[in-house]
Amino acid sequence: MRRLGITVLAHGPSLNNENGYFLLRAFPSEQERVERSQSVYATDEWLAEYDGPVTAMIEDYDTSVFAADPAELGRLIR
Repeated sequence: MRRLGITVLAHGPSLNNENGYFLLRAFPSEQERVERSQSVYATDEWLAEYDGPVTAMIEDYDTSVFAADPAELGRLIR
């Protein structure tokens, strides 16, 4: 994701769901989120290495989008 210009802020197991996992990413806009996310899942690497195994582990997922102050994001990235 980082190679494709996606800022990954954090990821890991959910603290309130033993089967949950989260991926927190930052994008300049909703349009960028959609475009860059789609570009990841269309790469040969994703399709060959991750699509099958990752998809098999996902029972359900949610996407939450919220606005954040760039200064706050900068603190999270460090």
